[in-house]
Amino acid sequence: MILGVLLLAANVGLIYWIQARRSTARIRELEAELKQRDAQPAPRSEGVTMVFRSEGQDVRVETAKIRYIEGMSEYVKIWREDAGEPLIVLERLKNLEERLPAGQFLRVHRSYIVNLSRIRATTAGQITLDDGTRIPVGDSYRDKFRKMTIFGKTQ
Repeated sequence: MILGVLLLAANVGLIYWIQARRSTARIRELEAELKQRDAQPAPRSEGVTMVFRSEGQDVRVETAKIRYIEGMSEYVKIWREDAGEPLIVLERLKNLEERLPAGQFLRVHRSYIVNLSRIRATTAGQITLDDGTRIPVGDSYRDKFRKMTIFGKTQ
């Protein structure tokens, strides 16, 4: 009888040990998947819109059409592909950065946020967008930029 109880306890212990190893392996797989997902820029997502207040009216903007955002103290200029002039909004760059879709935009300078899908080339301290616009990369943002994009090397 005692031997039976000991064998049962050993089997239960072995089952728990196997399940714990499987759980640990699955957690490692999920962590690796999250790191890989975070390292890649999000694909262009049509249909995601944001509303900005500019010159007394609300303006809807598709985030995929934003090329970059330039901060100017209390205001930001939102440069879009479908407009020749920027949309000027009374908002701090830091506040806007928090509202933007995660993984689609990245702050690369104290005055600039770029749409990651618009980047075509980089050099040591500069990004070139698909329309030829050049954006500086600040020293304090360089490491984060390299980690968040596939453009860590000069092209």
